[in-house]
Amino acid sequence: MAKEARGDFYPVPIVDQNTRPGAVTRLIVFIVVLTGAAIVFGLFRERLGDPFLLGMLGVLAMIGVGFLFATAIGFVQITPRSTSDELSKAFVDSMSQGLLVTDTKGRVVYANRAYAEMTGAASAADLKTVEGLLSDVPEASVTIYRLASGLRDGQPGDGEFRLAQSIRPGAEPGARWYRVRARAFSVPGQRLPLLAWQLADVSKERAEQERFFLDLQEAIDHLDHAPAGFFSADQEGRVTYINATLAEWLGIDLTSFTPGAVTLSEIVAGDGMALVRSVKADP
Repeated sequence: MAKEARGDFYPVPIVDQNTRPGAVTRLIVFIVVLTGAAIVFGLFRERLGDPFLLGMLGVLAMIGVGFLFATAIGFVQITPRSTSDELSKAFVDSMSQGLLVTDTKGRVVYANRAYAEMTGAASAADLKTVEGLLSDVPEASVTIYRLASGLRDGQPGDGEFRLAQSIRPGAEPGARWYRVRARAFSVPGQRLPLLAWQLADVSKERAEQERFFLDLQEAIDHLDHAPAGFFSADQEGRVTYINATLAEWLGIDLTSFTPGAVTLSEIVAGDGMALVRSVKADP
């Protein structure tokens, strides 16, 4: 039941070349090899002779003693995979962003389920690397080429690009924004580094930014056409903003207005400047 629940809810990666065989698998392999060796020795005992069998037993005894010695000094550890390994793997497997890991020759070492769903890969055979997927797309090719070139020099990078439609075939029509990150990292026991690509759909984030910008622009339009004059100035008395109403009253052309070019002393007359200087900002 536990395995069934894990399979239903756990996002199993579509490719994981780093998976090591479990203890049960290793035990089965050991039993099969040992049984096969016993059968071979039983069938060819007379042909091989007792000296060969004694020599083989001596070699096996030496291997056993060496293994016990290596275990005693800590060179070989009989322990399960550490909790940190399981934690790291679970975190990467369940990422909402697509993650693809390749070697320096472009062979896929790992791809999480999010990457497969984002790119529409139903199996490992359908999986494509980020370069293979986007290098021929004009909107994304410049960004992908820049990141790939940086990886060859060992430099991480990131970028964003907009596509007219989703990467995933059959997705809902409409433009999509994607953010891609790439970096190289080293793995203990391997001479060459691996390359990690992260791919995320940031269309909702971009839509929120665009909506905020439109709301801000609408607020500025209302402020510009308010029936009262508004302006803002810095501590030096330079006017940084003036709305259209006040600009019309003062005869200032907003199309040629430069923030900081007009000072308060030019638009405030008489005792007005003394009143302005008497105002103290709250700490």
